[in-house]
Amino acid sequence: MSFGGWWSRGTRFALLLVLVCGWTQAGCSGGGGSGGDAGQDATTTSDGSTQDGAQADTGSGTDASADDQGVRDAAAGDGAVDVGTTDAAMGDAGGALDGGSDAGAAADAGADAATSDAGDTDLGMPGAVTTYLARADGRRCPAPACGGFFLSAVNQASTTCADGSSAAECYVAALDWRPSGLGQTDQSRALSATGGFLLEGRLEQRRFGTNGVFGMLLVDSAWIAEWGTAVTPPSTAPFHALARTPLLCLLDPCFNIRADMLNDTATQNVSAADLSMSGASAADQTRGAQALEAGTLRATGTVMTDTVPGPGGFGETYHATQFYVPLPFITRL
Repeated sequence: MSFGGWWSRGTRFALLLVLVCGWTQAGCSGGGGSGGDAGQDATTTSDGSTQDGAQADTGSGTDASADDQGVRDAAAGDGAVDVGTTDAAMGDAGGALDGGSDAGAAADAGADAATSDAGDTDLGMPGAVTTYLARADGRRCPAPACGGFFLSAVNQASTTCADGSSAAECYVAALDWRPSGLGQTDQSRALSATGGFLLEGRLEQRRFGTNGVFGMLLVDSAWIAEWGTAVTPPSTAPFHALARTPLLCLLDPCFNIRADMLNDTATQNVSAADLSMSGASAADQTRGAQALEAGTLRATGTVMTDTVPGPGGFGETYHATQFYVPLPFITRL
C-alpha cells in the first residue's frame, strides 16, 4: 500500500471521525440544549400533560370520588333502608307492646269492672276466718244499704263487724263468692236453702262508689240445710263440726266421733250422732252421715248420755236439731 493511498484512507477516516464526533458533540451540546428545550418542552408538555393529566386525573378522581360518593350514598341508602326496616321493626314491636299493654289494660279494666260489681277495693286487712250463721236482709230500701245479709258468728256472745264494732249480728252489703270457687248454681242453692246456711270466711270493708263504705264477706266455704226449720241469727245454740275419727274399739260404746265447737277451741268425743230430730228425710240423713264420715258435717244440737249402756258402759250421743252439709252438691240421694 502506498503512503498516499494510506493517507487518503487515514485522512478520510480521521475526517469522518472528526465529523462524527463533532456532530455528536454538537448533537450532545446542541442536542442537550434542544434536549433541554425538548426537556422544557417535554416539561412544558409534561406540565401541560401533567396539568392535562392532572385535570384528567382530577376528573377521573372526581369521577372516582363521585363513584365513591355514589357507593357511599348507596351505602347510606342501604343504611337508611336498614334504619327504616329497624324503625319499622321497632314500630311493630312497639305496636305489639302497645297492643299487649292495651290487652293488659283491657284485662285490668275487666277485673276492675268485676270488682266494681261487688264493691271497690277493700279498705283494710280482712278479719279472721270465722263461721257465721247467715240470713238474707228483707228490708226495703235502696242497695247497698239494704238487700244484703246479716251474719252472726256462731258460739260467740257478739260478732265483730267489718268496721271493728261489735253487735249481735252484722250487716254486709254483698257476698264475694270467688274464694270459695262455688258456681252460680251452688250460690243460688245456698241462698234458697229452707233450713238455713252457714258461711265461713273473712269480713272486710269495701267502698261502694258514692254510696259509702259497707262490709263484705269473702266466702271460703258454705254449708246448707234443705230440710227442717232454719235457725235464724242471732242464736245462742251451739254449733259444731262433726267428724269420724280412725279410732277402733273392741267394745261399744266407741267414742270415735269428734265434736269441735266452731269458732272455739273446745272439743269432745261422742259415741254416736243422731240426725233424726232435724226433720230431714232418710235420704238427707244418709247424706249427713256421709258428711260425718268425710269430716265435713256441721250441726247444732246437744250431747246427751245414753239411757241404755253398752258392753263397755254408757255412751254419749250428739242429738242434732239441725245439720248442714257442704257445697258443692255432687249428687243427691
